Amino acid sequence: MQGDAGQDDSAPGTARSGTGRLLRYGIPALLLLLLIGAVTLFAHSEPSAVPRGSLGFHLGIPGTAKQLPVRDDCAPAEYSYTARDGERIGMARVGYGSTLSEADLQALYAQHYQDRGCTPEEGGHRCPDGNFHETRIDPAPADQCRRIDLIILGDFE
Repeated sequence: MQGDAGQDDSAPGTARSGTGRLLRYGIPALLLLLLIGAVTLFAHSEPSAVPRGSLGFHLGIPGTAKQLPVRDDCAPAEYSYTARDGERIGMARVGYGSTLSEADLQALYAQHYQDRGCTPEEGGHRCPDGNFHETRIDPAPADQCRRIDLIILGDFE
């Protein structure tokens, strides 16, 4: 068959041959589909102990957990998320280490929850989105790295 310039379009090595089209369009399309599939699968996974800024953090951690103030000066923050499943309620957790005093940490989170309009309840705070926030601060001696666990229970979608 003759093309615009009088070339045989079906000749091997031309851009319009079957192999040429496969290499030019098929392989990139297949790679794009694989990438979309991997991102979709990863986005619906339940990340565990992922660092801030990682792909798991960006794709799998709910925004509510990402917005928590973190002062991780002695142990980096790790984020985890378990989605709601039937009767099991969803849970996000942020764990890190800090040398801030227990009083400073309590004040930091009390201010954060107040700014968000959360109300204190036994064991934590209930926020306007319906999620329950619990703050656990390890009572380590002053100037030592203390463990902080911030736990959020609720529906994140």
